[in-house]
Amino acid sequence: MPNEELIYLEPDEEITTIIDRLRSVDGSVIRLVVPKGGLVLQSLVSLKLLKREADRLGKDIALVTADGVGLNLGQQANITVFAKPKDTKPVFKASGHKLDASLSLNSKLKPAGVAAIHVPQPIAPENWEIENTKHQAEDDAGQDESIREEDSPVESEDSPSGIRIHHYTPPVARGKQEPEPRVMPSAAHVETRSILAAAKKHPNQTSRPRSGRRFIIVLIVAFLTIAGYLAFMELAPRAVLAITLATEPLLQTVTLTAEINRNEIDQANARIPGLLIEAPVEVEQSLPATGKKQVGTKATATLQLYNYWDANTQSFGAGTTLVASDGTQFVMAAAAIIPGATTTLKEGKVVTTPGKTNVTVEATKVGPDSNGKTGTFTISSLSKVKQEKIYGEAVAVTAGGTALEVTIVSSLDLANLTNAARAATITKGKEALSADQTDIKLLEGAYQFVTDTEKANQEVGAEAETVSMTITGTMKGIGVRYEQVRDATLAVIDKTIPTGKIHISQSSDTITTSAENLDLTQGTVQILARVKTRTALVLDQDSLINAVAGQPLTAAEATLRATGGVVEATISERPQWLKTLPKRDDQISITINYSTDQADLGEPFSASPAPN
Repeated sequence: MPNEELIYLEPDEEITTIIDRLRSVDGSVIRLVVPKGGLVLQSLVSLKLLKREADRLGKDIALVTADGVGLNLGQQANITVFAKPKDTKPVFKASGHKLDASLSLNSKLKPAGVAAIHVPQPIAPENWEIENTKHQAEDDAGQDESIREEDSPVESEDSPSGIRIHHYTPPVARGKQEPEPRVMPSAAHVETRSILAAAKKHPNQTSRPRSGRRFIIVLIVAFLTIAGYLAFMELAPRAVLAITLATEPLLQTVTLTAEINRNEIDQANARIPGLLIEAPVEVEQSLPATGKKQVGTKATATLQLYNYWDANTQSFGAGTTLVASDGTQFVMAAAAIIPGATTTLKEGKVVTTPGKTNVTVEATKVGPDSNGKTGTFTISSLSKVKQEKIYGEAVAVTAGGTALEVTIVSSLDLANLTNAARAATITKGKEALSADQTDIKLLEGAYQFVTDTEKANQEVGAEAETVSMTITGTMKGIGVRYEQVRDATLAVIDKTIPTGKIHISQSSDTITTSAENLDLTQGTVQILARVKTRTALVLDQDSLINAVAGQPLTAAEATLRATGGVVEATISERPQWLKTLPKRDDQISITINYSTDQADLGEPFSASPAPN
């Protein structure tokens, strides 16, 4: 809006100071930002005087306040009221007509001889200021006779405030031009000067000047007029329409982008500033080993190998498997060569003498289960036919096998340790990043651990009771300020609200956040803000007041309840015996509440505004 100005008022700032500040600004459209409980909001008369002075100066003023009393009085004074400084839609829109500007607080009545009553602030009678100018006659003693009939006071029409303005027509001496307008001193000073002048011109007379009596009369009339006006405003009919509007749930997820190279919020593109933070991390994690392994000695024995097969030698390499009668397997500790068999004729019969050799065998498994084996040992690599002709016989039973179970590092142990150590680095890294940040939040998903070293002190299969791992590296993340996330999120929400509705903030509103698509190279991260809030229909207060003005109470309440979005409406009226609403719009005000039913919002989000 062109020439728009914002003036921030102090809580105890008086009406005279506000008028001076109003005059000092160049803008034609001015918003006065008043805190709750501000002094100017406690008096309807002050606001009406402020409105008249603004109209006289040609300035369009509006109040910005969240004070309910201030809103009510602002409506009665016909001043536009906004809830926030940057709001484009007012809570109350002033009507087009202007109040009578003749009651300007500090306006000077230029013609000499005019008496004007100026009321800077209607807070306390002792603060009333009366500026009085009067025409001095050449001779004070003949003062009454020198004032012609046109010099007598002429009362103007009542102003809207009920204060009457007394205008005096200054006398013009014959043959002389009308004197230039001038601002006279205070009434008390004029009175004193008049007395001194009379005493000087009539040294032998001691008379009481009429100007003093006139000043007292004017003061009394002004006091009674203002008191009567205040009494009228207090006793005049008033009605307050208490309306409760229905609200609707709004559940929405907003996607923002945080950038480390941005300094301000870009609401149009949903971008906010981010801060790159990092911290070195070193973690040592240990877990018990759970793998098991049998250790010990293997049973051994000496076998005598026989070759009944033929006259050829039979060769067997180290590791050749021999099987005992119960299936226990043994292997040759060294290579063995069995000589060929020989045949002789004895007593008419052919006698075969086998080739023989000894070999040491060792059980394939540790433990005592291989002990005590004896008898024939077959060579598993030979055919069934040969196994009956070439075989081994135990010289003594197998013995020496022992067993012991020990704990070793398994592959599962190492995998579990790695996962635990990496999780510990994330936890410690997040704590390190948040340690030095007071207003910066590190959202879930907005961080990354960069590993330098990762080493375990034992390998898979090593005999050990515990296994440890050390990880070193740097934790990096992009932090954000929750206030900026909230403001940017609500700005996006406000853009999506349909025309005719308004966003309603309630204590049950929540915003929960998380992050994704972290890019440390580009310095960006996307933020998902899940919002739970409510909306309501915009109420046309002026039209509603016009609709019910002058109606009986029962009809007015029916009209209010029939208005779209209204779930409850009550009317309080003063005096209480009245059964009809006032006909004037400025005697009717509206207070709006919003329903707080949360049953249709579904499962609520986390109450935490910005989880770490």
